[in-house]
Order: sequence, then C-alpha cells, then structure tokens
Amino acid sequence: MSSFFLLALLNACSEDKEDVFITSIANLNTPITEASLGEFIAIHGPGMDMKKIDSICVNDVRVDMLEVYSENNTLFFPIPVKIAMEVTDKVYVYRKGDVVDFPLKVLLPEIR
Repeated sequence: MSSFFLLALLNACSEDKEDVFITSIANLNTPITEASLGEFIAIHGPGMDMKKIDSICVNDVRVDMLEVYSENNTLFFPIPVKIAMEVTDKVYVYRKGDVVDFPLKVLLPEIR
C-alpha cells in the first residue's frame, strides 16, 4: 500500500512539472527555451505563486525576490544580469518543501 502511495505522489509531481512552461512577457502564449540577460520571463503552472516560493535561481544566479511578482499561478521576473559561474541551462524554483527545475538557456550578449 505504501509503495502505491509513493508511486502516486511521484506521478503527481511529474504531472505538475509537465503542466509548467516558460514564456517571455512579450508573448505569454508561446513557450520559449531561451532568453537573454535582463529579459523578463513568465513561468506558468500550478504552484507558481509567490506565497509558495522561497527562492529562484537561473543557472546558479539567484533572482532578487523583490523583482518577482505572481498572478494567477504565473511568476514574472527578469533574468538576472549576471553571468553564471555554473551553467546548467535551467531555472530552479525552490518552493516550500521541494525544488523544481525547468530548461532555459540564457543567451549572453555578443562581445565585440
């Protein structure tokens, strides 16, 4: 019985992650896979509410939570204008009790 409960719990968590997607704030209906430093993005999905979020990181760079706001299970924030020391191409959302990550490549400006 307990293994059934664990399996159901893991399945519910993976379903939540599949329901989450990232967009630019310029087009809230089209998922994106990359964004530039300083670009505002939106993470849509269940549990994406400021009341449930402890912190957010893009790669290993922490997002200033004073720049984050939420509305209707969507988080809005800018990609920090700081180059990551460890590039994982992921956004990490630390919620109360867990952490979820989503793929997002951060584009660096061209240096001439």
